[in-house]
Amino acid sequence: MSTPLNMALCVHRDARTAWIRIACEQDSFSYDFSDVYALGLVYEPFFTRPTKGKAKVKPEGPLEEALAAALEDVKPDTRATYERLDDLARGGGHFRDAAGFAARFVRARGYRDFVGPRLPARFEPGADGLYRPVTWWTSDDERFDERERMDQEYQDLLDEGPRAGEPPVSATLVLEATDAAWFEHLEAGLAWNSYAYDAEADAVP
Repeated sequence: MSTPLNMALCVHRDARTAWIRIACEQDSFSYDFSDVYALGLVYEPFFTRPTKGKAKVKPEGPLEEALAAALEDVKPDTRATYERLDDLARGGGHFRDAAGFAARFVRARGYRDFVGPRLPARFEPGADGLYRPVTWWTSDDERFDERERMDQEYQDLLDEGPRAGEPPVSATLVLEATDAAWFEHLEAGLAWNSYAYDAEADAVP
C-alpha cells in the first residue's frame, strides 16, 4: 500500500457513537468532513491490519457483510468491498448518490479536540461543541492569509515531530451509526493506518 494519509485511533465507542482520533499527515492542514469519508474510515480496520488494539488482528463485525450485500458483491470479499468504497470516495463511480449510500450506515457529526495550528478566530463550533465546515471568512484575502498561516504552522509542527509520543497535529471526528451493529468492530484503543478520503468532501477548517 502507499503512504497513509492519516493515522486513526478509536478513542471512544458506545452504542451508535464513535470518536475517531485523526492524526493529520497530509500535504496541508485540513480534515475531510462527509458521510462518505466517515464510512470509508470505519470500514478500514477490516482491510488494513490494525497497528494497535486487541491482538492486532483484523476485527469482525456486521458492517463488513452488510456493505458487501449493499454493494451487490456476488461473493463477499473484503478487497472488493474496499475497492468499491474507493470508487465512492473518488466521486461516486457507478453510484448515483454516494452521500445517500454512505448515510445509510454512518453520519459524520463534527470534529472536536483540535491539536496543532491555531484555528481561525471566526471558525466556531456549533451549539453541541462540534466543528463543521462553515464559511468563517469574510473575504478571500482573509481566507488566503489564514490558510497560509495554518499551513506554515502545520509544516513547522510536523518538522518538530511528536512530543511525548503524541502526534503533533490531530483532531477527533465524532461519528453516529444508523445501527449500533455497524460499530461493533470498533473498540477504544484500536488504531490503524488510514487511507480514507472523499474527493467531494468539504474541509475543516
